[in-house]
Amino acid sequence: MTGRLDLLADGVAAVVGLALAVTAGLWPQTGGVAAAALIASVGAAGWIVVSDVRTLTIADGASVLIGLAGLARRLTLGDAPLLTTLVMVVQALIIGGLFYAVREVWYRRRGYDGLGLGDVKLAAAGTLAIGVEGLSVALFLAALAGLLVFALVLRRRDARLPLGALLAPLIVAVELVDPDGFALMALLGGGVG
Repeated sequence: MTGRLDLLADGVAAVVGLALAVTAGLWPQTGGVAAAALIASVGAAGWIVVSDVRTLTIADGASVLIGLAGLARRLTLGDAPLLTTLVMVVQALIIGGLFYAVREVWYRRRGYDGLGLGDVKLAAAGTLAIGVEGLSVALFLAALAGLLVFALVLRRRDARLPLGALLAPLIVAVELVDPDGFALMALLGGGVG
């Protein structure tokens, strides 16, 4: 029964995200779409936090919703013309591939998963939503938060840390504060240009 509900939730999230992206592409002057996309991203991040903390899994639909809602928001605000959108899709595929490679290397060397496939998909979706620079900032902050959680809460060498639960809210925060991540990168010392 749970499998069917997860599949239904994934399908609904994917349809909502796709509808937001298409609506933003057709009516880019619509500020309401940008607000709805941000609300959808916040909801998807909450969904990821709860599921990743409880089960160490991230629903595909939640990641898809973050990626498409972020893209819809950028299109609506005029931040992503067609060529930029295509570049962001390619970047998302590259980042997803890099995360997958790290996952596979870890598994082959250690014999267990260090990154789940949900984390890989979330990184790709985050890239689609906030770009490579924004994802770099969110990932850096998630790593710092992970160190803090590990030091204060987990304290066991064999403890499993839910990366998605840390990364998803930070993707949305970067999307809200600095959609391109340039200002935050400069603030963190990784100046641009």
